[in-house]
Formats: sequence, C-alpha cells, structure tokens
Amino acid sequence: MQETSTTGNPSPARERIPALDVLRGFALFGILLVNIEDFSGPSGFGLRTAWDDAPDRAAVWLLKFAAEAKFRAVFAFLFGLGFALQLRRGAGDHRAFVARYVRRLAVLLAIGVTHFLLLWEADVLTSYALVGFLLLPFARSSARQALCASGVLAALAVMALGVIVLLATPRPGGPNAVPPEKVETANVYEHGSYSDVVSYRARQAGSYFGRIVPTAPSTLMLFLLGLAVGKAGLVFDPAGHQALLRRLFLGGLLLGVVANGIVTVYSPRLMSLPKLGRLPVVASYVVGSPVLGLAYLAGLTLLLLNPAWQARLRPLAAPGRMALTNYLLQSVICTTLFYGYGLGWYNRISPLAGVGLCLAIFMAQIVLSAWWLFRFRYGPAEWLWRSLTYLRPLPMRVGADLGGTPRGGEDPLTRDGHGH
Repeated sequence: MQETSTTGNPSPARERIPALDVLRGFALFGILLVNIEDFSGPSGFGLRTAWDDAPDRAAVWLLKFAAEAKFRAVFAFLFGLGFALQLRRGAGDHRAFVARYVRRLAVLLAIGVTHFLLLWEADVLTSYALVGFLLLPFARSSARQALCASGVLAALAVMALGVIVLLATPRPGGPNAVPPEKVETANVYEHGSYSDVVSYRARQAGSYFGRIVPTAPSTLMLFLLGLAVGKAGLVFDPAGHQALLRRLFLGGLLLGVVANGIVTVYSPRLMSLPKLGRLPVVASYVVGSPVLGLAYLAGLTLLLLNPAWQARLRPLAAPGRMALTNYLLQSVICTTLFYGYGLGWYNRISPLAGVGLCLAIFMAQIVLSAWWLFRFRYGPAEWLWRSLTYLRPLPMRVGADLGGTPRGGEDPLTRDGHGH
C-alpha cells in the first residue's frame, strides 16, 4: 500500500513497517503459485491436459487445499490494513486524505483495467479499486466496529451463496460438460495472436466487470478485517501481542484445515449432495480460505520476531516493496511463456513443473527487486501510481530529497518504522 504523511507527501522510507514488506513478498509468491494454473492452461474439465502421475496429482491437491483463494485473501487483508495505516498517517486532515485516497483508487482502477485488457483476464486490481471506495464510510469506525461489519458481511455471504446453491440445478450434460465459452477462451489463448487475445478480452469486459459485483461483499469483508487489525494497533507492536498472534495462528490453522478439507473433498460433487448437506460446504468455502490465510500471516509475523527467522525471510522484503510492479511483471512473464503469441506452452506444463517455474520466476524477482531498490526509491509501477496520486513526479533515484528519506543500500528489515 502507498504511504502518506500528515504533510500530504509520501512517507519517508525510514517510516515503513519492515514486516509488512515481507508479508507482501510472501503473498506475492503465493499469488503466483495460484495464478500459474490459470496462466498455463484452460480451467474446463476435458480441455486441460490430464496429468496422472502421483507427484502431479499431489501438487494439484496441495495447491487447491493450501493455496487456492488463500493468498487472494491475504492480499485483500493487506489492502485493508494499508488503508488503516494511511488513515493513521493522514489523521490531521481528513478531507485531504479522502481526496488523495480517491485519486489513488482512480489510478489503481486505470492500471487494473489496462492490466485486464492488455495482459490477463483474472486481474484483481480493478476489483480492489472499486471495492476500495466502500472502505471510506468506515474510515472513522473503531476496530470493533470494523470487525463486526466484517462478520456481518461473512454471514451475508454464506446466506447468499447458500440460497444460490440450494436453488441451483445440475448443469445440462452433467457436471463435466464443457461450456462453449471455455472452449473459445482456450482456443484464443492457445492459438491466437496478441491482437486476437486483446480483442477477445475487450469483448469479455462486460462479463468480467459483472463478476466483481457478487464477489464485492467477500472482498470488503477481508478489507474490513485488515482495517480492524490496523486500527487495533497490532501491526505496530507485534511483540506485545504474541499471545493474540498465537491464538490467531493456532485457531485459524485448525479451522482453516477443517474447512478447506471439507471444500476440497466435497466441492467437486456439491450438486450431488442433499440440499441441506450443501450448506456446510458453502460455509466452509466462505470462511475457510480467509481464516487459513490469516493463520499464514499470524505465523509469519511470529517468525519475524525471531532474529534467525528474520534473516531467513529478509529476501522477501524487496519484492514486497515492489508488489504492484512484480504482480504486473508476473503477468508479462507468464503470458509470454504460455500464450500462443509467446512461447506457446499453454496446456503443456505439468502442475509440478509449474511449481518449479514459479520458484524460478520468484527467485528472479527477488534478485531484480533488490538490484532495483538499491538504485531507485520505488518500483516503476509504484512510482507511476504515487506520482499520479500526488499530482507531481516524485523523485525516483535514491538519495533524492523527499522529506528526509535515507539513501539506498539500506537493509529493509533494519529500518525503524511507525507508518506504512
């Protein structure tokens, strides 16, 4: 998230909260692990190459159980947490903060729409920008109020999805029938030119933006969870909240494992279950991914309180500081590798090989991000986002004056910090 100061300028780098960069780096890698399946082949049954080796089946199951939707939940939570930290920084002038925040979301919306049209159909930035406006009414709420609102949204999501599932009828042709639109998508991505892909996504824009509406409550639920944690001040003193972090980790892990186990086992045959038997699966689907994702964050935060683990996790900080740039770069790399206008690996990479490819891409991003941040203050996308938000080009190279920002080469995990 973008920092702001009470003077209306971006926060100096020394005021970052280093652990948040590590958490963002961790989430960024998880997002790549999840997204590689969509990048690498079609999602429809019967369209995707069947990989029957035991290691590939294990990789598919593990990613579905431990990663799918969990890291999107983590990113949404961190977005809400960032909103809370910006509120703290801009508390001196609420009207100026609101104006700056609206510009910020407008720029993010433009980046998201461009990302969707030119790179990838599963963009999340557009959704975050639009749902981000719904955080403004909660700007002056307490941590308890934000938490209660998040709980209400979770309950509403369970009820709404439950009604949909209870009223749903089996798909014509059976659960394994392939919708024609999925066949068209697979053909375009596997064989189309770049202009074919862009034109296809432009035609699908209405459907894409329409999908944001039913997912908005769950996204806002996660934003509000992050807002509640930020307003409670846990992020500023994790060492003083170790008991709470342990409870969040253990409780979230237990509930998350149970709920995701239910989803993993029963969701493929959901429509064959008795109608009332579908409701526990629906509830597990709504809460399972968020609570397991939050358990990941709580556990990682506890590890960061240990100097030895802090040293081990330090490499995640650099890509975390450039999360937007690296998110967009992942789309550039993966579409170039997989789509027909690139190397054409679409539907040709096994799940286990995909995990190895994720590791290689992310290791390269760690090295590139560290190299870049030694020389420059922001990632390219972050610089554009901030400059348009503040309506002026900000200094890019390290050492340029920006309210006392320290020079480059500084270890991002040894900075003191009070804002982000």
